[in-house]
Amino acid sequence: MRYSILASIYEKLEATSKKLEKRDILAELYAKCSEAELHIVVLLSMGTVATEQELGIANEMMRRIIMRTYGVTEKDVVKKFRETGDLGLSAEFFVRNRHQRTLARKELTVEHVFDNLRGLADIGGSGSQEKKVALVSELLSAASPIEARYLVRTVLGEMRIGVAAGIVRDAIAKAFGQQAGDVEHLSHVISDFGRVAELAKKGRMHAEITVGVPIKVMLAERAKDLKSAMDEFSETAIETKYDGFRISIHKSGNDVKIFSRRLDDVTNQFPEIAQWSRECIRARECITEGEAVAIDRHGRPLPFQKLSRRIQRKYDIDRMVKEIPVQVNLFDLVYWNGESWMKRPLRERWSKLKSIIESKREKFQLADHIETKDFDKANAFYKAALAAGQEGVIIKNLDAHYQPGKRVGFWLKVKQIL
Repeated sequence: MRYSILASIYEKLEATSKKLEKRDILAELYAKCSEAELHIVVLLSMGTVATEQELGIANEMMRRIIMRTYGVTEKDVVKKFRETGDLGLSAEFFVRNRHQRTLARKELTVEHVFDNLRGLADIGGSGSQEKKVALVSELLSAASPIEARYLVRTVLGEMRIGVAAGIVRDAIAKAFGQQAGDVEHLSHVISDFGRVAELAKKGRMHAEITVGVPIKVMLAERAKDLKSAMDEFSETAIETKYDGFRISIHKSGNDVKIFSRRLDDVTNQFPEIAQWSRECIRARECITEGEAVAIDRHGRPLPFQKLSRRIQRKYDIDRMVKEIPVQVNLFDLVYWNGESWMKRPLRERWSKLKSIIESKREKFQLADHIETKDFDKANAFYKAALAAGQEGVIIKNLDAHYQPGKRVGFWLKVKQIL
């Protein structure tokens, strides 16, 4: 498919604020795609080339790319950006007004654009910035004005076309005659709308969990207070709500991947968690969930802002491991030795999790957890969590299954009221 076709779709999407119109525009596009194109087109229509992956190019570098590609000065780019507030529109302007035009411009295809942009995320090390500049400049030099607008926006992650996941979900459902709820469920398990669209096109609306492929985590709703939360369920577990960073640990033999709630792969940022997982999880294959908390030398939790430095860091990892140590508190098991445990009740998932974890005290351990309907015991647990510097507690329905990507009322969080 020519990239110009996709660029014209972007224009139509940008021109309307109506969600149903956006859905219909995308549904028509997806329905016309070949099997080879569909995955790429869906991801590009969302303004991305890989789920939850950044390309490592911000405004300053993009200004350099525009200067290099179109032979304009930094003053020119800054002036146009101030006028438009959009480097995409700035690039479009410079294409329309450049003095030296490419005589035989090779038409861009979605495949070529996708492959080049995806390659950006893999470029690292010495000279990586210059390599990225050259790669994007190559695309822009072959782009028409409209193509340049959306290429720049795609690279920066600022599409401005008003397409969110819900619109893409509904467009896939309409394009291939599926139920939106089924498409949404697939997206929670697969976490890649391009792959979801491929399955929907084939009518295969069921997918299994795969170790190493991130899934959207189950979420808690806010409760008014502890008493009302406990009254919601006939059988309750109460766990500490840690002031940390939600992680999913995927283990297959000695291979370990760690994913964030946003589905980012953060394995490199937390090498100690990967090593603890190899040492402490007794399973051939599993997916466990927990909370990573930054701690001081006394084991007290540090503010999340400290932990965020670990999450964002791409280099000097060994130094950060020493400067900002973490503690992992595990609370759920969703996959074990070739079988999904999502449909099993929490009481079974917790029991199995306890049986396969060999704790490292203050490092890699089970979350604080009690099972009671006694309000006084629950309140004492809640106060102890607050005294330990944590956020509060989560009340969980012991009979409930795991619902990925949803706030379905099976978990209720109770925080301190300030």
